[in-house]
Amino acid sequence: LAERAARPTSRTELVWTGPETKVSAARDTAVVVRELFSKAERSVLVAGFAFSNGKDIFAPLHEAMRRRSVEACLFLHLDDRPGCTPDESASLGIAQFLQENWPFGDPVPTIYYDPRTVMPGSSINLHAKCVVVDDRFALIGSANFTHNAQARNIELGVLIDDPMFAQDLVRQWLGLVEAGLVSKR
Repeated sequence: LAERAARPTSRTELVWTGPETKVSAARDTAVVVRELFSKAERSVLVAGFAFSNGKDIFAPLHEAMRRRSVEACLFLHLDDRPGCTPDESASLGIAQFLQENWPFGDPVPTIYYDPRTVMPGSSINLHAKCVVVDDRFALIGSANFTHNAQARNIELGVLIDDPMFAQDLVRQWLGLVEAGLVSKR
């Protein structure tokens, strides 16, 4: 009982993108992510999301990195590019991502990708989507940061305030790094 009492309780919040009803208590995914980034004090991990014109989403993260030296890492899905080697596909994909979504310059997050996704003809996806902030808050959901996901689709997520869960999630991703299963930019 003492162990249970000492462990902070997990708090969850519904996150939603799409049409809302009058009884909805959910917050919009993009609003939640920008808020998480703006409040980050130490670390941010972002994995699996697709972005189109992500500068609005990433602006608070860049500011947190610049002002508070927040460490950020992104796990990106990259596609193979016909006629390119896997290394060329990765380099071009990362350059395109930064050009379209990170116009701020330095500091830049550490970027990781699954090298299997840039192999010719690959159908492998880095599809898991999460944000972890300060080893405490974890957002897991389906919404990408593309026009369709934000303006047309119905997308669902959950924001979890649970340090043990958030740390487990970070360890899972960093385990891929340690095992050499993802490549660093």
